[in-house]
Amino acid sequence: VPGMRKTGDSVQIVQEYKVDTQSSSVASGAAQDITGLAASITPTCAQNQVRITVCAAITGPNMGPALQIQRGGSVIAQGDAASSRSRASAGSGSTHTATNIGNVNFSFLDAPNSASALAYTTHMINTRASTDTLYVNRSDTDTDAANGVRTLSSIILEEIQA
Repeated sequence: VPGMRKTGDSVQIVQEYKVDTQSSSVASGAAQDITGLAASITPTCAQNQVRITVCAAITGPNMGPALQIQRGGSVIAQGDAASSRSRASAGSGSTHTATNIGNVNFSFLDAPNSASALAYTTHMINTRASTDTLYVNRSDTDTDAANGVRTLSSIILEEIQA
């Protein structure tokens, strides 16, 4: 029947992206808001799910970046607790040099059980043993040359029919 949605159909899509850079001093193991990399969606039905897709360009001095996703201020989709290890939604195992940028990619199907507005935010985690500066959409040194790349980061929310 035309106009009828099937389970798994896309109902609506919201995309936001961040093109500016960010530098933040972050304590060891702490999460810092990635300003401007957030999106909101209002599901048409409480039973529907929300697919979250994030590509965040995060780097810091000699570290593999990690990403945390929150809905309404609460962390969702993170790894198990284990001793003093950082818990994250996603991470990059690569150690980045001063001119490299690490992309942390994340995809997750959330079941918020709500037909109210839902706000999803992104946060970068310092995985080093000391306070360090983390960067978004730029390298550690931000060299003014061809190898001094600047990128964008994005978040896509897609309502999926239950």
